Parts: sequence; structure tokens; C-alpha cells
Amino acid sequence: MWIALVAVAIVVVGLAAFVGLGRLGEMPAEAVVDRPRGRIPAGPVTDEFLAELRIPTAWTGYAPKQVDSYLRAVVDGMAPPACETVFDVVRRGYDMQVVDEVLLRAEYERPTEAEEAPAVEPPVGGMSPD
Repeated sequence: MWIALVAVAIVVVGLAAFVGLGRLGEMPAEAVVDRPRGRIPAGPVTDEFLAELRIPTAWTGYAPKQVDSYLRAVVDGMAPPACETVFDVVRRGYDMQVVDEVLLRAEYERPTEAEEAPAVEPPVGGMSPD
């Protein structure tokens, strides 16, 4: 009986050394994301951005109606800063990580006044209006 216990102990120690050396495979360096990523278009948050934006749902996430109304306010220029915004957490809501990424985009990539203002054409004839 004691011979079987010693043999099992030797096998267990050998397997532990084998695993410790990484011979059975290693975990990937980057975390594996197994959730849908959605689609976040490039560029500032505008009407076109919202038309192309796809936010996946998660088991628990931000309330979709609140997020949608906040993003509409961002486009209209009436939204408070993202750091002051709080969304309710509900079942089957928008994926929090994706919404947070969109909020960062909205914070740092707002359209500039130069992009929004129509181009002014120079006067004809080369004369200034003064």
C-alpha cells in the first residue's frame, strides 16, 4: 500500500514540475474578450457617428434610453461633461465598457467650430469689404 502512495506522490510532484515549467500551455498575455464588441465609428460624435454606432447589450449594463438621450445631447451640444453623468444599471442594458469608450470619444473628439461653420468665400474682384 505504501508503495502505491509513494508512486502517486512521485507522479503528482512530477506533474507539478511539468506544469510549473509551462509545458501544458500558458494563459494568453492579453485577456480574451468573448463579448460582442459593437461598432464604434471613427471621428467626432455627430449625427453620422450615431447612425453608424452599434452598442451591444450585456447581462447588466447602462439603461439604453438614458445613454441614447445623453448621446443625442452631446450631438446637440447640450450635454454635461461625461464625468458628471451617471446612468442607471439595468438588466440587458448597453455594455458598460463600450459606452465608456464612446463617452471618452465624445469628451475628446467633439467637432470644432471650424468644422461646423460654413466656409466663407472671399469677395469677388480682390477688394476687401472695408
